[in-house]
Amino acid sequence: PMPDTPNRPPTSEQMRAWIESVKDPSQILRPKRATKPRPSPEVPTIKLEGDIARQIETARTIMGPDAFFGPEQIKEKYPYVRLPDIIPPIPFDQDRMERERNADMVLRLVCDTAQDGAPLTGSKLNELLLPSYTARNVTFLFNEPWYKTDPLFTTQTPRLAWVFMATELLPDSTNKNYVDQTQTIAVHIRNLWQGSDARMPQQDRDDLREWDEYYRANFAAQTPEEITALLNGETIWKKYAQELSNLGINQHNRGNLVEHLDHIAFMRQAADKKSLKTTYAWTATRSDDGFLVVVGNAEAVGAFLHRWEPGGSDGAIGVLLVRR
Repeated sequence: PMPDTPNRPPTSEQMRAWIESVKDPSQILRPKRATKPRPSPEVPTIKLEGDIARQIETARTIMGPDAFFGPEQIKEKYPYVRLPDIIPPIPFDQDRMERERNADMVLRLVCDTAQDGAPLTGSKLNELLLPSYTARNVTFLFNEPWYKTDPLFTTQTPRLAWVFMATELLPDSTNKNYVDQTQTIAVHIRNLWQGSDARMPQQDRDDLREWDEYYRANFAAQTPEEITALLNGETIWKKYAQELSNLGINQHNRGNLVEHLDHIAFMRQAADKKSLKTTYAWTATRSDDGFLVVVGNAEAVGAFLHRWEPGGSDGAIGVLLVRR
């Protein structure tokens, strides 16, 4: 049985000891019952065996059923995508999952292929969702001409992986340019591992080191006003947009455009949550003409896709974390 802790969740030590004591991983979420419920004929059972099955059961227990979305949830709630033939292993340990859970993240398996086998591009996702959205008299994407002719809309896909994703903007990330937002991400990572530096993943270490070096080389000697002027500079803003979006800290903590569109759709379908309902996420994607893409305000008229120079800022535009 689970550790008896009335009115409060079990401690990390209790959870770890309990998980390790369970020989059959299915017992973690599916205790033995007198009768076994029959699976719905509309939702084929996903058979997972060996290490990946144990990983999924353990991860769902740690994250909680409302913050874990794996193959079963995708098959049942999000039929627009195709699961990979081989489910990738979950690359996060229990300590990492507990920290991300406490930071209000959800753990998702993100797929890169549509149900018909086509790449899950923004154009394809919009096509797949159009009938169900139209039936509710709403639209998925607001009709803006620029993205329909931009190659990223027909070529970019989500990155197949297990990722931690937020449902709300990172606190203190709005009203900031792209540099200051990235600095806010760095602060978040350091706070996440505060007091446990030795346990910080190597990727976070490398990203923070790269960011610190880049910031010192480009902005440390500048005032906030001078930084904004640089980021909006007529001849160099594209240089900064490219460099900033390619930094590891942004590639590993911001989603690309299609990942955010997929997350908006997935959370509404699978969890009945409206992500980016009245706010915007500044992505790590650049449009074909060099701007950094912003997505959000996903209400009845459809999500808006905007293009911004890195020096811009707005009270509704922030960081929606997508951590790998």
